[in-house]
Amino acid sequence: MTTAPTDTRPAQAARVAAYLTHHPGATAKQIDAACDVGSVTKVLSVMPALGYGLAKDRRSVQCLGGELTRFVRTYRLLHLPGRQPDLFNTNPPHAPATHTDNPRADRRGPALRPGQPAPRTMGTPGHGDQGRIPR
Repeated sequence: MTTAPTDTRPAQAARVAAYLTHHPGATAKQIDAACDVGSVTKVLSVMPALGYGLAKDRRSVQCLGGELTRFVRTYRLLHLPGRQPDLFNTNPPHAPATHTDNPRADRRGPALRPGQPAPRTMGTPGHGDQGRIPR
């Protein structure tokens, strides 16, 4: 006797993602009817951990012949696993290698030698120290 292949959560999540790409704004009831997953709420809660990006929203639906309205949760697929948007680029295209690449390097003055004390300044412009003479 052979056993039936088990339906894993990643396979269920892939079916739900394929459905949501063609039907954005679908409700959990619509997803469950179309994708035939065991528990649609479990699959939807596991999908972010598997790398899928989901957006949750709600819309109003009329019931009781239009007398009342209720809100239903809708889901939209933002991205697939491994295709997440790169918000924080850790490798900038060009980083200054030395201080000479900095356009403000000429305003810093000469470099200090080891053991040489820092020069005294009259204050930082714009901070109320202008015009004061050090004693």
